[in-house]
Amino acid sequence: MAASDDYYDYYLLQRFGPFEAVYHYYLNWSGRFVSHFFAFCLNPLQLGERIGPAITGLIGICMLWFTALQVSKVIQRVYHVSLNSWSMGVILGAFWLCYLPYPSEIIYWFTGMIAYQPGVAMIALWSVLHFKKEKSKILQIIYFVLPFLIGGTNEVNVFIM
Repeated sequence: MAASDDYYDYYLLQRFGPFEAVYHYYLNWSGRFVSHFFAFCLNPLQLGERIGPAITGLIGICMLWFTALQVSKVIQRVYHVSLNSWSMGVILGAFWLCYLPYPSEIIYWFTGMIAYQPGVAMIALWSVLHFKKEKSKILQIIYFVLPFLIGGTNEVNVFIM
């Protein structure tokens, strides 16, 4: 179900629109420009109180599995692991689901998920792109843009990057 921050974000979105709401958050609460833009544009309450959180919960679960798969590709590349990346991704994702300290806040609570997961997923994707030998023009653009998006997601992600 939607939590208190989701309702406040929805209120700001309805009152100011996405850009003014992000500007308000950026100056008054946190410098997470990219995360707040995602939070306002994808706010689950725009789809109703039942279906919206269900869809965004699914997005959170998919983002966790995407990150696990990307991290497994990086581990495979760096450590020359013979296990294929899909198997390793399933193992890593299952481990994360079992041992996350607060999975409801990181995966199922929309505001928490959107504040923490996109940056980590983008770092994992950037790392995979970094190891690619041949990059098409579109991948080169994504590789160049991702650090700027990552910088706007979470302070911790800037240090990780």
